[in-house]
Amino acid sequence: MEGMGSATPADDVIADYIESNSGDRFAESTRYVRSYPEQLPILRDRLPQILTPVQIITGRRDPLVPVGNAEYLHVRLPNSRLAVLDTGHFVWEEAAEQYASLIIEWVIGGYLAGSIKPVVAADGVRTGS
Repeated sequence: MEGMGSATPADDVIADYIESNSGDRFAESTRYVRSYPEQLPILRDRLPQILTPVQIITGRRDPLVPVGNAEYLHVRLPNSRLAVLDTGHFVWEEAAEQYASLIIEWVIGGYLAGSIKPVVAADGVRTGS
């Protein structure tokens, strides 16, 4: 788990990750995620047509999923919000309170606000929304 972020997941969480990624599932999902830069251009013309509100949350220091993937989607999805938190891959564990706050805000009506282009401070704190 080295390089994945600062949070050390609990033993049961690690066991769940291991079980859910047994065999070659983890390697296969990693290949899939890393293929986004090649695959996203295929979707480029369709993304602006997706009007469903989308909350995008990503970790600035994620070694598996580059922030550029989230930014690419955010720019092209007309009703999206992007939050870049100062975390690694396990955003929901490393910044649990920020993550939960974003989800709660979204669920209780934040999705109605449409596209908001937030300013993200160096410490990962989202402002301007």
